This record gives sequence, C-alpha cells and structure tokens, in this order.
Amino acid sequence: HAPKIFPPAKYADLIYDKCDYYSFLSERGLPVGNTVCVNRHEFEAAPKATASRIARQSKLAKWGEAFAKPVWGTNAIDVGRHAQLNTQPKILKYLTQTFANQRYPKVVFQKFYSDFETTVPQIRTYWLGDRYQYSMMEDHTEHYLTGANDVPQIEKAKAIARETFNY
Repeated sequence: HAPKIFPPAKYADLIYDKCDYYSFLSERGLPVGNTVCVNRHEFEAAPKATASRIARQSKLAKWGEAFAKPVWGTNAIDVGRHAQLNTQPKILKYLTQTFANQRYPKVVFQKFYSDFETTVPQIRTYWLGDRYQYSMMEDHTEHYLTGANDVPQIEKAKAIARETFNY
C-alpha cells in the first residue's frame, strides 16, 4: 500500500500558498481582494524596486491600510500590519525581515478589510471527493463546527465550493 496524505499534497500546497490560491479563485470567477504577491527571488534581485512597486500598487488601488502575510505563515505570526507597511521604507524593512526567515517563499499584500471575519465569518468546508463532510466557521470570537443544522452562510459556501470544483 502506498502511503496516503490527507489532504493530497497538491491541495495542501494550493491552500497554503495564498498567491496561487487567490489566482485559482480569480480564474474561476470568484471575487478576490486586490492582491500583490512578491516572491523571494524577485525581492532579492531588486529590494527597493519591489518595495516601491507594492507602495505604488497600494496607492493606485486606494487600499488605505495594507495587510501582509507570508506564504506558509501560520496564524498571525510575521503578519504585516498597516503601521509596518504605510511607506516604501517600512515595506522594504518588513520584506527584509520576513524573507530573513528561509521558510517563507512569498509574501501576499492586500488591502486591510476591517470587517474581515466580523461581519462575514471565515468558513472552511471539508469534503471527501465530491461529498461534503463538515464546516468550520470562525468569526474571531469562537470556532464553530457545523453539520446537519447548517446555517445559511454554510449553505452558500457549499454552493460556491461545488461550483468552483464542478461538483
């Protein structure tokens, strides 16, 4: 018997690499916030130009406040907040510090949404093949496991998942 990994490695990579994940969702017509991804090679080749590009994109897209998260980062570890990202020199400093950790291949920059997970919860749906199993819903106060008594938001998330993966 061959060893099995759950979830399959290609899905785990997609989930944890927010740059690839947002591209995947966008290609399927799902709304994704304006995003700038920076990989280690790009940054190391031209640190100041990379930081300038992010500052310029943030300004052009009228982000107001920016948010950054390293790919393969967990929870809020090494997340960049607005006070660390509101000027080109601060972006350069944040990227230098973040890429000093060899674990991180990329960093995702986005507009900061103050209502993220407060007005609309984060919902994770879990499937075996094309069969829905359960969901986790997080709203910054508690985690909820949901099942038979799915709330309307879970039903909507399941419909989006079915459409995205053609289930």
